[in-house]
Amino acid sequence: MRSIVFVPVLLFGLNAEKLLAQTPVSSIKIFDNTAPATLHIGRDADYFFLQRYSPDSAYLQESFRDAGGFHVVAQKFKSHMNISRVGINNPTPVGRLDVNGNMRANSALVMLGPGSYENNNFDDGANMKRGLYIDNSVSTSWEFLSLRNVNGEHFRINGNGYTGLGINPGYRLHLMQKDGSFAEGIGLTNGSITWNILSDGYGARLLVCQNGDPSKGMSLLNGNMGVGMDAPAGYRLAVNGTAVAKKVKVTETPWADFVFEPDYDLRPLPELEQYVQKNRHLPGIPTVHEVEREGIDLGEINAKLLQKIEELTLYLIEQNKEMKQMKQELAELKAAAK
Repeated sequence: MRSIVFVPVLLFGLNAEKLLAQTPVSSIKIFDNTAPATLHIGRDADYFFLQRYSPDSAYLQESFRDAGGFHVVAQKFKSHMNISRVGINNPTPVGRLDVNGNMRANSALVMLGPGSYENNNFDDGANMKRGLYIDNSVSTSWEFLSLRNVNGEHFRINGNGYTGLGINPGYRLHLMQKDGSFAEGIGLTNGSITWNILSDGYGARLLVCQNGDPSKGMSLLNGNMGVGMDAPAGYRLAVNGTAVAKKVKVTETPWADFVFEPDYDLRPLPELEQYVQKNRHLPGIPTVHEVEREGIDLGEINAKLLQKIEELTLYLIEQNKEMKQMKQELAELKAAAK
């Protein structure tokens, strides 16, 4: 048979008749219809409150008082709790939720700013969705996500949508590599082939190639481009192989029209013949050994070839004058002989 025991004492100003102990279930009930029912545990200057507020408020509040004042620990409502800080396997939580260990969620993990939140992003009422949802609808200055370890920061998404890998981003996608390394960058792999987008450690050279091989891609260095090779210094474009184009335009000065100036010194043909027999190439034209060693400047060689064509034109004009003179003299001789 269950017995009811009334304890005829006062407990922190509460009439003892409102403290009900029941056995054998060993429950304690506190009733007060005029004020919040409160349980005090501790000393006068340092104690813990457990207090149920009126039915209108309908929540249970845990709090404590010490030399620093009154502190609310938690408010427990019928459907939820409001807690200042929670430590899981951590007696001294620093954040609102401080977990020392693994954490597992079987639905969405939602992180909110002070703005509005559309719950149907992860719960449509029928099927609860899974994933990470970060909502900050009133500010772009907050960092959305940051991943780092003892080696530094590796990943960050800022509130303005900029994403950084190894750097605080200043662009939509911003990457930072370690100095002096070509082992990092962007890789696009399809089967055994990986296209790399790399930069050297000091940002001077950009390399786009297959499997990190410059001979299978192109590189940029200080505005110079190399195709099938590292970009060489001193050339805006260098191609290691055959180049095909529908049109190539070269702007080169001076051009060869100076040949037609009245004071141009045209080499006499006998002198030109001697030069060719001795040197085996035209004056002003590079030799085969020079071409093999240094290559050909297209603008320069075209100007020189045009110079030779114009000189040849002058020779033909001169030959034509001599032929006319010879025909005239021959005609005069024939007329005199009749």
